[in-house]
Amino acid sequence: MKTRRDELIESHGEPVGTALFDIEVAAGVRAHDQYLEQQRRLAEVNAAITAKRKGAAARLAPLQAEMDRTYKLWLAACEALEAQRLADERALMGLQEQVIELTRAMNRDRFADRVKQWVKVPEGEMPQLQAG
Repeated sequence: MKTRRDELIESHGEPVGTALFDIEVAAGVRAHDQYLEQQRRLAEVNAAITAKRKGAAARLAPLQAEMDRTYKLWLAACEALEAQRLADERALMGLQEQVIELTRAMNRDRFADRVKQWVKVPEGEMPQLQAG
């Protein structure tokens, strides 16, 4: 089996084939050295990335904790607001029932020709009677 050197010598003659082989060997050595250098640089960059990620995680941890704490406070405030809103709505129910009963009575009694039913109002607002 012929080696690469033998092939080059056979194709180009002794002095040129040997020179070409030496050039190929030198190019291979340079390529290997470049590869080793790139591997070393890659390892350095990966180590820097790992270090920065650890630093970033350490800087984010207290911020995440503060965000979680304030989110819980915000959620509790929302729940308190909704509970109060519902309690206020329930407190108005008796008055709203009185408005309904008074309107019915007015429509049944002698005022029926002077009072119209209330107009449609947005949810959460008190209805207002309109004079006829």
